[in-house]
Amino acid sequence: MDARRAVLAAGAALVGVLCACGSSAGGPPGADAAATPESPAATTERTAQSASTTSTTTTAAAGPRRYPAGPPPPMSTFPKTISDDAILEALPAAVASAGGCTVMASVGAARITLTYVPRPQLVLSFVGEAWGSGTLTSGSRKARVIGHWLATTDGSVWLDDGTSAGGKAWVEVPETLLGLRDVEAVRAHPLLSLVSMMRAMTPDHAGQGLAMTTGGTARLVGTQTIDGQVTGHYTWTTPGGRREDVWLGRDWLPRRHLIPTDVGATAVTVTVDYRRWGSAPPVQAPPQAQVTVAPAVVPPPA
Repeated sequence: MDARRAVLAAGAALVGVLCACGSSAGGPPGADAAATPESPAATTERTAQSASTTSTTTTAAAGPRRYPAGPPPPMSTFPKTISDDAILEALPAAVASAGGCTVMASVGAARITLTYVPRPQLVLSFVGEAWGSGTLTSGSRKARVIGHWLATTDGSVWLDDGTSAGGKAWVEVPETLLGLRDVEAVRAHPLLSLVSMMRAMTPDHAGQGLAMTTGGTARLVGTQTIDGQVTGHYTWTTPGGRREDVWLGRDWLPRRHLIPTDVGATAVTVTVDYRRWGSAPPVQAPPQAQVTVAPAVVPPPA
């Protein structure tokens, strides 16, 4: 899970860069009521000991990990615990088969809204290929973004923030630039930070943090209705002692993910909502004639 650690460490840079540009904090983005997360007072959170849940742990079958060609069988009830093997098999398989969704993330004043389009293939507990297209907003700053991700560490992000680089509207940031592990260097480059944040918020990452925990088990703390869907609210403790949460539907699709990270010495939580699962329009890279490639502003690690 070194790749995920790098994602979250570098993603903290976006928090620092963008939160400094705006002062208003709030919930996840989305103007319509259906896309607005429920407040605790408005949402019924039932205990994990309710009669509708089971007392068993959902685990993966023994032997080599196999990825199904289609979605996993739905959960008839929400088990009290789910193992890391089970969630790392079922969740990406569900995401790869779902056809796409709207991803909405927020931390401080920063907002990212994407249309996420997976390709139906799986590599190393991740969706093998996916595209995203949307907007990044912080205060008065707004940019168009397109992301293309391959397996766990390859791909590119394109950014159009209204400025021109060499007479071209789009700047391409190859994700290979994130081979560096110097968090301070990443923090100094907002484009690299943007790449990291977009990678961390994709839905196939929603269960990856569980694999880093001791014991590798997610615990059900209740059920909650999100965007009209009943979900199981699962939580685990990260190696650093922080709480991470994910809300899963009975179809194993994530509906919400709370990602703990840090900005300098300040602990923050990135809130990501996944809405409107189903078909999504295709996403393509911008025309090459309108793209300039970001220079490697920092050297890769020795």
